[in-house]
Amino acid sequence: MRTTVRILAAWERAVDPGLPLAEELGRLVGESLTGDRRRLELEYELYLAALRRPAVRPIAAECVDEMLAVRAPAAVTGGPAR
Repeated sequence: MRTTVRILAAWERAVDPGLPLAEELGRLVGESLTGDRRRLELEYELYLAALRRPAVRPIAAECVDEMLAVRAPAAVTGGPAR
């Protein structure tokens, strides 16, 4: 999941504040879907496994926490997060 965190951090740095957020999110989704499909499938499988199996939820929660940690500094400093 560290790869996902790096991807989100890189995307955040590349966000163009002059463009609508929806457009920038669309770019992120497009890049995600054309990138490493195995990684994307693994992330979805982890999410679905956490829905079905309570024992997996802490692992999925850790992944989400790491992704949110990438976003937290921008939210505090007024960076690209909107």
